[in-house]
Amino acid sequence: MKTATLIIFHLHRKDKKIEMSNACKLYRELYGYNNYSFYGKYRSRIDGLIDKINGIRIVRSVVIVRNEDAKSVMDLLLKYQAEIITKKVILDQNDIRQLRID
Repeated sequence: MKTATLIIFHLHRKDKKIEMSNACKLYRELYGYNNYSFYGKYRSRIDGLIDKINGIRIVRSVVIVRNEDAKSVMDLLLKYQAEIITKKVILDQNDIRQLRID
């Protein structure tokens, strides 16, 4: 039975006075973004941390990552003062394939 880490996070922008620009930086670092240059002529995808470690994005603030990659994701979230909840989850075959777990 293979397990992974489910990470749920929340940015308390109003309580902790986190600016929208910092929230946007977090989401870009975590999920990546599409880059357009020369008025949209050239397009490229900039990978985020979840792309690099083959994580699964469930919804905006919920991801599943391998157990060994959970610390790097949580470190990034703590850098931006996010509230974090983690849970161990049992994976099905599709999730195992997507996370590239042996």
